[in-house]
Amino acid sequence: LFISSNVYVWDIAAARILIEQRGGFLISCEKEKKTACSEKLFVAAFRSPELWEETLELLPPNVKSAFGY
Repeated sequence: LFISSNVYVWDIAAARILIEQRGGFLISCEKEKKTACSEKLFVAAFRSPELWEETLELLPPNVKSAFGY
């Protein structure tokens, strides 16, 4: 499981291919555009959907909604 709020689009372009080829998942969403770093993404990468579901329970509501949950 990897979670970061400090990732640029170009950082995950190649990573997405490698992660998905190995059976993993990568989801991302734009951060709120209130800062100078508005082009950064909030990213989660995981291999186990079960682990991701458990992690979602621990995340704040605004983060869950940003990921569409």
